[in-house]
Amino acid sequence: MGDLLEGRENEQGVDEKRWPNRVREIVSWSWVVVDLERAKVVDAQGFRISPQWTSISDKSYQHPISQAQESGQVEMNDGDQWRTRGSSTWVKNLAWAVRRFDEYIYSFFRTKAHTFCLAVDRSWALAEQLVAEAMAKGIVLPEYFRVFFDLRKEFCEQYPSQVSSDTETMASALEVSSGVHDQCFPSRNCDLAARIIERMLSDGHRFAVPNIIPDTQWRVSTCLSPVGAQTVVAGLPVGRIIRLRGLPYQCTEKDIVEFLRGISIVPGG
Repeated sequence: MGDLLEGRENEQGVDEKRWPNRVREIVSWSWVVVDLERAKVVDAQGFRISPQWTSISDKSYQHPISQAQESGQVEMNDGDQWRTRGSSTWVKNLAWAVRRFDEYIYSFFRTKAHTFCLAVDRSWALAEQLVAEAMAKGIVLPEYFRVFFDLRKEFCEQYPSQVSSDTETMASALEVSSGVHDQCFPSRNCDLAARIIERMLSDGHRFAVPNIIPDTQWRVSTCLSPVGAQTVVAGLPVGRIIRLRGLPYQCTEKDIVEFLRGISIVPGG
């Protein structure tokens, strides 16, 4: 099997009318895998993500998993993910979504020596939406999230006379349709993106030059994440002062986290 292109889609949303005080979060994660040599979809996966941020003022808000449990809709619960009737799989938060996706990447690509690159419907979904939310929630993203193809940009290069405002428009221009009628996962937009990629490959398009998230944006998103900061001294008494040599007086918290990454600290040293 040749190189594979993995199309991803994140859905970020909240019912603004019912929950005006809630913050928008990524609530679904779908992807398809396209074999670039055969121009064919070879796998499709996805799950929904339980929202983590709920405003204190949302007294009437009920967690979607709680709703499903109360109504007897939960078929499987292993503590970290739930499967509800209708085959919708929920993971408990974005951190678990990233972990499950990384496990999939390892099993589907790394163990089989396949090369791959992500493709998204729009660069904002990855470079801004996912990176920003991961940073805010203290989640370290694997390096492969940094390199991706923007499907709309690639579409414009292949079909310069066509409009690429959204997935539906691109699919309509190419006269391709989705075979997915279930709105759970993989989402219809994600499936449409896969059909668009298949058609582009059939028309001779080459995915050659991916986008790369700049160093400054990527370093900020990873350095500020407490998940990436390793434990320095286990059981260090509260109030104990740690002397750090090599850091300027005006250094920021981000500089300290980066400085301590991977360093073994000896008490009294």
